[in-house]
Amino acid sequence: MIKRDNITGIVLFVLGFIGFINTVAGEFSGGAGVGAHFFPQMTFILMMLSSGMMVFEKSDALKKDYIAVTPLPVGIFLLTGALYFLLLLRLGLSAATLIYLIGLYSLLTPRPLKNYKVVLIPSFIVLAVILVLFTWIVEIVI
Repeated sequence: MIKRDNITGIVLFVLGFIGFINTVAGEFSGGAGVGAHFFPQMTFILMMLSSGMMVFEKSDALKKDYIAVTPLPVGIFLLTGALYFLLLLRLGLSAATLIYLIGLYSLLTPRPLKNYKVVLIPSFIVLAVILVLFTWIVEIVI
């Protein structure tokens, strides 16, 4: 019997492999600079490695501390990624990233309105790191 973790892991591995092949050999036009190809390739490599761990992990002692990875959270994650991409096209990198991070931290934080500092401070810190990384270190035109 195939577990849900294995199905999800196999699907994510195949998607990561297809994406990686597309960035290496396909008609991928990421833009100028090393980061335009490096970051998508690293993302797909990490996606394949993490999904491979989901499939090949056999230790039940380690799995009892974690919840099962079902297609629902994966689908929600992919949907939020698509919404982020649409926000990115309409609002720009800074505003879209800030809205996305505030939304994610709000979902992960218990009582986000009461603990607004836990939501806002990391969101602005991560936004600052992303802007520094993309504009000064990798020098991608935003």
